[in-house]
Amino acid sequence: MISLFSSYLRTNREFFKPRSARMGCESGSLYVDIATNDKVALNAMLRLAMAVAETKKLRPMVMATRYGTLQERRIIRSFAIPCVVSTFGTMIAGGLSNPVGIWRYFRRIRAGSTLAMLRIGLHPVGKHIYDHLLRRHGLPRLGVLSTGVRFEIAAELAYYFGVKRLLDRKQFSFAILSDNTYRQGITFEILKESRIPSLCAIDLNGMAAHLYRNRQDYDDHCRTPDAAIVRALDADPAVQAAARRSLDARISGREMQHDLIRAYSVAKRTPEAEELRREFGACDGKKLVLVMAHIFQDAPHAYPGTLFRDYSQWLVETCRRLANNPNVALVVKEHPSIELYGEEGTIDAVLSELGPGRIRIVKDLNTRSFFESADVVVTCGGTCGMEFPCFGVPVVVAARPPYSGFSYITHPATREEYYEALDVIHKIPRLSVEQIHLARTVFYVLQTVQKVDKNSLGLGTQGFSLGQVPDEDKAWGEMLHEMAEGNGYSRLLAYITAFFESGFLNLMECFHLTTPTHGDANANVSTWLLLAPGTQCK
Repeated sequence: MISLFSSYLRTNREFFKPRSARMGCESGSLYVDIATNDKVALNAMLRLAMAVAETKKLRPMVMATRYGTLQERRIIRSFAIPCVVSTFGTMIAGGLSNPVGIWRYFRRIRAGSTLAMLRIGLHPVGKHIYDHLLRRHGLPRLGVLSTGVRFEIAAELAYYFGVKRLLDRKQFSFAILSDNTYRQGITFEILKESRIPSLCAIDLNGMAAHLYRNRQDYDDHCRTPDAAIVRALDADPAVQAAARRSLDARISGREMQHDLIRAYSVAKRTPEAEELRREFGACDGKKLVLVMAHIFQDAPHAYPGTLFRDYSQWLVETCRRLANNPNVALVVKEHPSIELYGEEGTIDAVLSELGPGRIRIVKDLNTRSFFESADVVVTCGGTCGMEFPCFGVPVVVAARPPYSGFSYITHPATREEYYEALDVIHKIPRLSVEQIHLARTVFYVLQTVQKVDKNSLGLGTQGFSLGQVPDEDKAWGEMLHEMAEGNGYSRLLAYITAFFESGFLNLMECFHLTTPTHGDANANVSTWLLLAPGTQCK
């Protein structure tokens, strides 16, 4: 009996082979770096890549993962992609191209602080290698580096030289990166300085992607909303009701995203606001300041403009400064997904240097219990910074997350300005009605408008979150049905075409596909943006 997977591979090749044969090099080549060992996600990413290649008439080249299995290689081959290179081969080529330079860096880099500051030419590659090592070893920070870790750094530098060599030698007109952090962050920096536009940070849960067209775009976070979209929707009365529904769904604990399931779990305590303020000593004029901790190993340099070397340094320095403010009752909330990263107890160890009793660390409270009790929230750049302002709570950030450019966020540009903001944090007032209105619009854009129903685009119904294992047989069955019908891929092509013609930077739900226009995005909001929340794409 032929398995679903074998049927999928055969049908997929029959579907894409004639399309691949029509992809010439009229406009150059497409660089595709997917960096996933999840077979279902690999299929979805490659379908997106083929749609981009077909739309832009580019010849795709795929960077295969270093530890790809035979099944993953068979999936890539089933798309009839004309050129595939391996991560390992790229490392070898990079190492052979500059062994002396790599040896010099190996001798010089002996501490995490040195690594984080490393730049090669115009490329700040050290911070991405730093994040890669944090995640690989499950560490909150990098101090003195062992010889083994320095060899790992040498391998990543070889990868840098290999990718740079590849991108310099070939004529790439466009790139697709599933992420812009860790090892792919190195490629992201090369694309930025090489002025190669890219589609980056692909979210396959709600199909989302961000377009980087020029060097200025590369300085923004990958979920930064288009200002014209926010302005248009902020003026639409129906948006506030839609935003409230979206917000209620998010904080209910029912959304199937690993952080949300745990942050808003009904099993966690949800005391009343006054009870919580008394519990944490927010009385006699003291302001309750809530510091929302991050997962320490989860790409601290993912946010542009990060003011600290890592989340560990940020948390310690933030708490040290706030603990010296007599007008503040300081509470630190542990990140809800610590068990998924093996970080149980890490926050206690990180903050132990500040001494016992100075800081309250909470682990068992539902995040929504702070919406009415907290006076100010401090985060490096977490999603709490888009949620709490919807309830009137001001937020101070130590980086440039996607929402940081809006007026209701306090976003210091330097570490000195950040410390000054913490010293007077008790003077920051609650947000005005107008600011809450804007915050909810931004939330709605980030959580709803910038996410497309991937199943309608022929990418299947599977979710991709930590702790979830995709049902592969279901996925291959969905793909076989999709290719028999063919409508999803046609819609994906239409979406991608509309997206590139729109002038906006985010794939959105949804574009008006019947009257495409060209030119300035700000002039085309009414044409391209779906202004009525809940309306379906045609």
